[in-house]
Amino acid sequence: MQKKSLREIALEKAKQQASQLPQDQIDHIQQQAQQLSGKSEAELVREIARLKKTDQVWDMIRDNRIEQIADQLRPILDAEQQKKLTGILEFLKK
Repeated sequence: MQKKSLREIALEKAKQQASQLPQDQIDHIQQQAQQLSGKSEAELVREIARLKKTDQVWDMIRDNRIEQIADQLRPILDAEQQKKLTGILEFLKK
């Protein structure tokens, strides 16, 4: 039996947790991921700044859902990606 890497285990856990989300929320996340794929880091920062102004993001911050999502993502990110994620969360909370 082949051992799984930490990344593989984390990815499986994230998929399992994601499967507990309502289908419309999963569809929305997939749609946004497709829209953002291939964009530069500067374009992504502009999009995050735009989203920061929306009620949906403020609701997620208030309800601590954004932290829950980040906690699910962290295990599958490398150190640099985790640092960027932390920066984004700090930016959104300001």
